[in-house]
Amino acid sequence: MEMDDRTLDRLREMEPREAYAAIKLAVLASPGGASSEDLQAAFDQVVQAGILTWDDIESFEEIRP
Repeated sequence: MEMDDRTLDRLREMEPREAYAAIKLAVLASPGGASSEDLQAAFDQVVQAGILTWDDIESFEEIRP
């Protein structure tokens, strides 16, 4: 899943947790289903764009009781 510049700009305006949730929702709701590779590619793109860090992503994925 490749995000365009407009999408990346919208994500930059969000709080980190909000951006994380928006990315995850968009990938999981994509037509034809999504794989873990699709989610990984989306997160790679936002990390490269400086929107989120891997530390952000890992902290949002922690399961809390």
